[in-house]
Amino acid sequence: MALDSLFHFALKPDGIYGRVLRFFLTIILPMTVIASFPARLVFGKITWWEIVWSFVATGIMLAVSRVLWKYGLKRYESASS
Repeated sequence: MALDSLFHFALKPDGIYGRVLRFFLTIILPMTVIASFPARLVFGKITWWEIVWSFVATGIMLAVSRVLWKYGLKRYESASS
């Protein structure tokens, strides 16, 4: 129920929010990126800096997820053995 209310923020374009809320919804919980980035790209309302930043952020998240995955695999112990 709480997540449902939170996802309603993603239905609106991120330009209507203030700086703090936009930062939270874009960086901490990337819901507005998922909702508004493709539409802004299609309509040409995106800057080159946002495109570069999206690739950099994607690379960082990929690296962090890979490190966490490898850490989890090292510490994994089978439940049936």
